[in-house]
Amino acid sequence: MSAQPIPSEVVHPYVECRPGVQGGRPVIKGSRFPVTSIVQDYHSGQSVEEILHEFPSLTPTEVHDALSYYY
Repeated sequence: MSAQPIPSEVVHPYVECRPGVQGGRPVIKGSRFPVTSIVQDYHSGQSVEEILHEFPSLTPTEVHDALSYYY
């Protein structure tokens, strides 16, 4: 009998999906800021620090959680 992995759900405390906000797509919790905006900047080569400079209302924790959510 082999051991079965226990499924675990990763919690993303700074990301949420709300009907009526950005079409239900993931946003930074309590805002309308889409996770995809952070991911697009990151994919274009921007560092987390550059993203934070571009969007000063975000915290480092929010940016990292958004990237973790996406990946």
